[in-house]
Amino acid sequence: MIPMSTNAPPSPNSEASNPTTPIESAPVCLRATPRVIECLSPLILVVEDDEDITRSLCIRLKYNGFEVETAATMDLALEQLERLKPDAAIVDMSIPGGDGIMLLEHIRSQAKSRDLPVIILTASVRGELESNALAAGASCFMHKPFHAPDLLGELDRLTGREG
Repeated sequence: MIPMSTNAPPSPNSEASNPTTPIESAPVCLRATPRVIECLSPLILVVEDDEDITRSLCIRLKYNGFEVETAATMDLALEQLERLKPDAAIVDMSIPGGDGIMLLEHIRSQAKSRDLPVIILTASVRGELESNALAAGASCFMHKPFHAPDLLGELDRLTGREG
């Protein structure tokens, strides 16, 4: 019988030979904190009370490399704006508890969000809405139904992803 040495060098596959844990040896992008990862994908706040439109926007935005948070009311939008630092917002003109212009005016009055790009969406055909939204500081104004490539192009431009 051959005695086993307790001082034998570790095998190449043993943990002792590789002092780094898997996470330490992972590529930097995989070790990044959640906030760093968020920085790689622009965060879009979608303020829309229609569930079908919200779902459609979320799917399309995520498919195109954006992170998405949603709010269906003015109060929830204000909470999300306080909690998050979105890179842009898509705001429906008609939301429970207020309207897109009221939310836009709030956004522009706060130092934290003053420069936030905001796209206003509306199904209304009232002509003065566009001029009112742009005068209040909207970055872009679009009518529903909107053309998805146009919306995505505006978001790319507003978040600096256009190439």
